[in-house]
Amino acid sequence: MYRLVTTNDRDDSAFVDCFRSNAEKGKAPRGREARQPLIHAGLSAFKTKEQAIDRQRRIVATLKPGEAPRIGRYVATVDLHGPTASYEDRNEPDGHMTVWAEASTAARSVIDIERIEG
Repeated sequence: MYRLVTTNDRDDSAFVDCFRSNAEKGKAPRGREARQPLIHAGLSAFKTKEQAIDRQRRIVATLKPGEAPRIGRYVATVDLHGPTASYEDRNEPDGHMTVWAEASTAARSVIDIERIEG
């Protein structure tokens, strides 16, 4: 899976935070998260790196001048599988998936991090 993250520094405490759900971060549920609390406890991820990068670029393109992006400038390749993780794949055209895993486990499963140019 591919996850947008705010840092490429694996030693930064913010790195593990990139793998915490909105519920874990204390953020109010939005959209589908409000209707299905289990989704609020999951992470957004994508099937391909290109899909993750496309999402990041589309979000950044909607920002107002001077507005800081809340979305990461890096895409992490995560090799997360086995009994410690589960996911929902609704075969969305944009490749979006919801993943449930402990933040520390997901962070340890990162095999590559690439800066999104542009």
